[in-house]
Amino acid sequence: CFTGDLLRQLSGVERTRAIALLTLFPIGPLALLRDLSALKHSTIAGLLAVAVSALVIVSRSLDGSYGEGGAFAGWLTQSENALDQVSTTKLSVGSAVLFNMLSTAFMCHTNAVRAYDELGPKHRHASVARKAFGLAGLLYGVVMLA
Repeated sequence: CFTGDLLRQLSGVERTRAIALLTLFPIGPLALLRDLSALKHSTIAGLLAVAVSALVIVSRSLDGSYGEGGAFAGWLTQSENALDQVSTTKLSVGSAVLFNMLSTAFMCHTNAVRAYDELGPKHRHASVARKAFGLAGLLYGVVMLA
């Protein structure tokens, strides 16, 4: 978990303990809320964090940091064929990151019904969903092309 790694670096608390503490507080009580409107401020903060991350990725791509000779060029895999990294028998740190992302994406779906129930006029659902998917697609496309 990214947050566990971040807390380990900032506070010195071991990663597993940091993730357990975050699960108990504040994530646990927030997950038990009956009304999701209380999460609107943290949702805005999360959206801003995603936007800043995308801006950093795009700006580093444009300034050549990821290109050959750039500051972060050595972090990229030097394989000529990206499919050389794919294996059905080998687990790596990348596999753990993938499983983390998949579980996070799956867990988000459990809140879809609660979010729909709390959406004011139900006729707005299609419009809100189109705008959200459109903005997400635009953001992912910009980052992917960078």
